[in-house]
Amino acid sequence: MGRLFFNLYHAGLSNCRMSLDIGVGLAYLTGRTFVPYGVKPPWTSDPLLRQEEDYAEPATVLDLFHLPVPVEREYSGESRFASSCVRRPWSGDVVDSVLVMHPGLGLAGEDFRAFFNRRKHVWTLGQESAGDGDLLMDEPTLGLYSHFFYGGSSSQAELRAVLRGIRPKRPYRELAKRVADSLAPFNAVHIRRGDFPSSRLSPRAHRVTGSEVTRNIATRLSRRGRLVVCTDSSSDESWFAPLHRHFRDVVYIDQMLLHEWRAEFCALPFHDDTVLALMTQLVAERAECFVGTLFSTFTALIQRARGLKGRQSEFLYCYSDWDPKFVPFKYCEFVPVQDGPYSWNRVLYPVCPGVHSWFREWPESFATASAAYGSKVAPEGTVLLPACEAQVRGIEARYEQSNLLDNIGYWTNPDDYVTWDFFLQFGNTYAIEIRCACPEECAGSTFLIELDNGENVTGEVAATGDWTIFSSWQRLGRTNLGPGEHVLSVRILTMPNYAAMNLAAVRLVPTH
Repeated sequence: MGRLFFNLYHAGLSNCRMSLDIGVGLAYLTGRTFVPYGVKPPWTSDPLLRQEEDYAEPATVLDLFHLPVPVEREYSGESRFASSCVRRPWSGDVVDSVLVMHPGLGLAGEDFRAFFNRRKHVWTLGQESAGDGDLLMDEPTLGLYSHFFYGGSSSQAELRAVLRGIRPKRPYRELAKRVADSLAPFNAVHIRRGDFPSSRLSPRAHRVTGSEVTRNIATRLSRRGRLVVCTDSSSDESWFAPLHRHFRDVVYIDQMLLHEWRAEFCALPFHDDTVLALMTQLVAERAECFVGTLFSTFTALIQRARGLKGRQSEFLYCYSDWDPKFVPFKYCEFVPVQDGPYSWNRVLYPVCPGVHSWFREWPESFATASAAYGSKVAPEGTVLLPACEAQVRGIEARYEQSNLLDNIGYWTNPDDYVTWDFFLQFGNTYAIEIRCACPEECAGSTFLIELDNGENVTGEVAATGDWTIFSSWQRLGRTNLGPGEHVLSVRILTMPNYAAMNLAAVRLVPTH
């Protein structure tokens, strides 16, 4: 049997666990022994844990989890691995890649394009991936399996069943159950603070207050029920004060494990920061309702585990990182805004395609999302006017199409404009919505959307972070249209910088 040498270097438990899923999945699909390398224990920050005399052996992810494939640990501590006998059939980061599980699957169809979601690379399991030879996977391996492995429904179900076999070892499961039983019934919230206020990926985190989080989760959780808080900032009493004022019984799980359950926790085979994080996740999985933090892989793994056990299908978050007019957010839930067979087609975030692969979990990790939740989101009668169907009028503006782009770009001449011809079978009142992308240095252009009935709306281009990061649907106004042929145009009114925007689409949404 050949071996799969797999780079498992990550500092945190959640990131390492997600890479572990990818590695185990690849080892299973290629029939190889899993050989992880670059496995490093995280440094310990909690002073109570540092005081333990027997703390000399911090845990790695391999110490904490049972794996459902053959494993060879000889190279786990190596920082890199190179051998002339190792072949590399793949290249590119996992977050920007899709692995096609069967070479016969068609890659030109709508379903694959929806799954691929404008990422950069496609890997295929072909003959070079099978057999007895060794393979090396030394690309960055962070990613969620729900977004990475592409195959038919039976193959997806089989792979999910295998990956469910990656389970925490019995001592950790048993103690987590005892702790959860002592708290039951309870709800749980994960509030990631630590490094988030300074993260460029979480643009509102530095402005989010305890009051805002409390208002949000109060729409889902009873104030009379026990609330278990998972956080990296439990010592920040002032930030959490609104939570205590609203909820009658607040418990911080890290403090509980290190105080009330300290003897049992320290009796575990390992009891360092990694184990504290694992135990926190295992307790939160047993909550009646769980609300997490977007961009947190810690939250993602809790949500996936709950979905696999049928505990909660909704993916709830304690705050949104964007203005709700750009990314709808209600009752702790991001609202689907357009049709598509996969969850990441229906909930739109202004992040680059690769970020969709790791920053949150999706229902595809435990179910066929289109079957469970339906693939239709947009109201019946919605008229979509995509960039690929526009008529471009002018000198510079043009249609761009690539893995990352599907839009009208190069809009550097304010006199250029675009039009669409479309037909309506029935008349109606329609909301006019637009999707576009624009970096900070070009934001601020204003535009006019005009219809052949003489009605028009105006808007301003907001910064989304990059030319390849597209906003969700921005609603600009309404129009009344009768049945028959119509024309819609988009023109630039003012362009204070060197380009206006990358325009993905305009759509008309029936409001009656």
